[in-house]
Parts: sequence; C-alpha cells; structure tokens
Amino acid sequence: MKRQPASADGQFGEALKYFRPQVACTIQKVTTKRNRESSLNLELAPAAEGEVRWDEKLTIQVSSTELPRFCACVLRITPSIEFKYHGEARNKSYSLQWQSEAVLRIDLSTQGKRLFIPLTGDEVFWLAEMALDQLHENTRSMTKTDLMNLLARSFKGT
Repeated sequence: MKRQPASADGQFGEALKYFRPQVACTIQKVTTKRNRESSLNLELAPAAEGEVRWDEKLTIQVSSTELPRFCACVLRITPSIEFKYHGEARNKSYSLQWQSEAVLRIDLSTQGKRLFIPLTGDEVFWLAEMALDQLHENTRSMTKTDLMNLLARSFKGT
C-alpha cells in the first residue's frame, strides 16, 4: 500500500494505492460534483508483468448518500454492499464483500468488464480511516465516536 498526500493546489485529494500482480487500485478523497459533499473515488485498473494499464481503468464515485453504508461495510458492521447505476450511462456498479476473517473484496464493473481486488486487514484499516474521515466531513455536528455509534445502530444486522 502507498499513501499519497493531497496535491498542494487542492485539485486532487489524499489517495491510497494498492497493487497486486493482476490489478491496481486507487481510492481517493473527492468532493462530489452534484452537491459538493465529501466522498471517495474508487479506481481499479488491470495489470500484467508489473505494468498497470491505467487507460483501461474503471472509476466509480461513491455517492455521499452511499458513504454511510460504505463505511458500515468497511467497519464490518454489515457484511456486504452493492450499488448499481453509476456513471453517465448508468452502467457501472460496485460492491464490497467480506470474504473471510480479514479479506475485504472490492468489485467494480461495467458492461462486459469486471475488476476486483482483495484487501487485507492492514489495508482495510487505512481505507476505513479515510472513508470515516470523509463521512465525518459531511456530519461535522458529531464526533467520530458518535458517528461510529450511529453507524453501528443504523446498519447492525443489515
């Protein structure tokens, strides 16, 4: 995992980068275009022989209304989530699913193309920190502890 700071000009938010032999992943802090709220972009790109093909990447923005459920899944309050109808053509989707004790699988798909990456416990920790930080930006009236308690009460058992 590589942590990339936000750009000095504010154009790009902080990002986490994960690399596997067949796929690379970037998760980046963003502000949504529609309502100017904090959220995340998810990007997956195929890789082979140490080269990432970023020109073939799939990108999906987690909407600010999806962000609480996204956080609940990353924090293991709920075992999986799936959201559809993303992108201009509304043909993209993403899902998160806990597969075992410490593996969270992130899938991005569009018509005829699906990419996924499994994240381990240490990698999920930093993703959870970033996602919760973005959600907290949208709910400044609460402490992060209150926010986590609200997530647990809202999504427990879902």
